[in-house]
Amino acid sequence: MNLSRFHWLSGRPWMRIALVAILLVSALGVSGIAPTRWVGSTPAVAYAEKIDAGVWKALDTTPDGKVPVFVKLSEQANLQEAAAIEDWTARGWAVYNALHGTANRTQPTVLGQLAVAEAAGHASAAKSFWIVNMVSVLADATALRTLAAMPEVGAILLNAKLEAPIVIPDETVTAPDTVEWGVAKIRAPDVWTTYGVTGAGAVAANVDTGVQYDHPVLVNHYRGNLGGGVFNHNYNWYDPTGVSSTFPADDNGHGTHTMGTMIGDDGGVNQIGVAPGAKWIAAYGCCPSNEALLEAQQFMVAPTDLAGNNPDPSKRPDVLNQSWGGPGGSEIFEDVIASLRASGIFPAFSAGNNGSSAADGCGRLGSPGDNPSGFNVGNTTSTDTISSSSSRGPNPFTGKTG
Repeated sequence: MNLSRFHWLSGRPWMRIALVAILLVSALGVSGIAPTRWVGSTPAVAYAEKIDAGVWKALDTTPDGKVPVFVKLSEQANLQEAAAIEDWTARGWAVYNALHGTANRTQPTVLGQLAVAEAAGHASAAKSFWIVNMVSVLADATALRTLAAMPEVGAILLNAKLEAPIVIPDETVTAPDTVEWGVAKIRAPDVWTTYGVTGAGAVAANVDTGVQYDHPVLVNHYRGNLGGGVFNHNYNWYDPTGVSSTFPADDNGHGTHTMGTMIGDDGGVNQIGVAPGAKWIAAYGCCPSNEALLEAQQFMVAPTDLAGNNPDPSKRPDVLNQSWGGPGGSEIFEDVIASLRASGIFPAFSAGNNGSSAADGCGRLGSPGDNPSGFNVGNTTSTDTISSSSSRGPNPFTGKTG
């Protein structure tokens, strides 16, 4: 794939995928509670405030009576002190220990009840997470009522299916002999020459459809490249699905082109990256499932070996690009952003590809890029006009147009 034809910051549109609801909520509750009063398919007030309406709507249209949900526990890790630590390694371990420790301490009761529900046929496929203290599970109405009654459970939301991105070039522009036009438009070369800053010493990452690690403009920047044709992919690549568990791969192309726009440079005339001096790592997370996406986030906070073991937060990246998103106005990813930022990682998200024109393309920012602590990126054309595909404000949380 020719990465010079795609852009990330001010270049041509880069595909933002559909990521709808991903985080929050999962766990199961106590047995032996009093029956709940129902009105149609809507739970009584005691449960209604914990269970999202979308869950009950999904139950009405589910043949087998189970829906995928996230159950977020009431207690979340306090990261304030850890985030104030200046030392990179100490800060990373402090954040990881706070997140992992909170989950380990508070989830056993919920997981125990889930085991009971699974044995009774009311739930299945429970999976624990720590980047946000929650569990994902397939649950029926009985299990949902039990979960919602537990004081350990704070909320239950629908685990919506994601769709993979598609790389769509917007306009054809002859590639320059030196620096790609999108990179030049944001004046990255001025930063390289005036300040001597190219990203050297920093590690960039993406959670995406993977990365073709041996691409000519990427291979020399891969942190796992030890030189002389020798590679060590441990702590530099993670695929929670196991499809490409031994080396970075990308069967879609989206993750490769976003990584190229971040750091791509073949050492010759093909300069397409904003930070060509940086190294990169990656995780496959988009979009086989929301669970895979969350596991990829955990890898970024505490990179592991290829098997997902022996975490080492000191190897986390400095910046993390996440070129996906779902419908705007949802803060369900806010806790993940908080964990990333507490550890010192700067996450950037897509504004979205839901625009169509200046007249009717406004107010279509996607989440989590529109979240209060999020940072999102739109796209422009080579003539400095907003691309028709780029989503734009106003932001539903701030009311601002940008």
